[in-house]
Amino acid sequence: MADDFSQLRKSVYAGRGIGVGRTVSRQEFMAYFVTGRSIPSQARELLYDDGTGIIRTSPITSPERLRNAFKLRDEAELKKIQTEIASGSPPLLYYPAIAVRYDSIVGSNGAQTELLYDQAFRGHWQAIFSHSFEDENRMFSIERNRYDHTFVDKNTGKRGRWISLIMPEPDSPNNTPRISAAIVKGEAGFHTIKYNEFGDVVREPRSIFLVPGMMRMITTYSGGNEKPLKPFSELPIGINIHSKTPQDLVQRIYESIAHGANPDENFAVSAAVVMRSKKGLEFAIFNRFGEPQFSHGVVGQSP
Repeated sequence: MADDFSQLRKSVYAGRGIGVGRTVSRQEFMAYFVTGRSIPSQARELLYDDGTGIIRTSPITSPERLRNAFKLRDEAELKKIQTEIASGSPPLLYYPAIAVRYDSIVGSNGAQTELLYDQAFRGHWQAIFSHSFEDENRMFSIERNRYDHTFVDKNTGKRGRWISLIMPEPDSPNNTPRISAAIVKGEAGFHTIKYNEFGDVVREPRSIFLVPGMMRMITTYSGGNEKPLKPFSELPIGINIHSKTPQDLVQRIYESIAHGANPDENFAVSAAVVMRSKKGLEFAIFNRFGEPQFSHGVVGQSP
């Protein structure tokens, strides 16, 4: 029986998505996918760092890989794409997507994963979120910000900016929400940061019951390709899961984002799954512009 990704397949452009769940054999897992419309967003892949047990986004910089990925015809086209990639904002494009530390699996659509990793010792998903995003004593601390040296103000021409990890992404008019997830000792939750219709920042944790054979997923956008993009709906998507291995599940996820509602546009970039199994902590990655990666016995570091 196949996994039911029919609702995700209805999306033209979902942005990024993060999911938590259990297989039918009660193996808990976290899943993540990346899609992109611009060249800097598409010229990425997910990579596994075996020194830390972290899955991260990374730019594709090899000229040969870029030529093959974007079917470039000459050096002028290559240089144009290389310039576009270099102009992308590193704090928004390159970040740890899923990390393992202690008994926790944490992940997000941005550099806020580092905040979650720092608080992974808390022993409960809600405590990880509250200390990462809502602790008033640390609200304006430097670790909750990232410096973006690529930014140029269109009005003044001045360079550089600080990006807050506890605010929606500064990509107006989309104002992409920050979505995060955590699994700790068999319990799970989501945390979202976005603007409401009045322009107020809303930070909301949500408990997720890990049901065998079910994944709950949230995406940054509602699934259309409008301008500006609409943020996700309030309720996570429920997806019936029959895959038993991270390899099978990651392929099903990638197929869903690559063959969405508009077959003429493929915004898929990459998908990854981290799963606790009898073999240990396993991971699987499926990249559009690279070879799939699979491994057993992933060990997250605890510095």
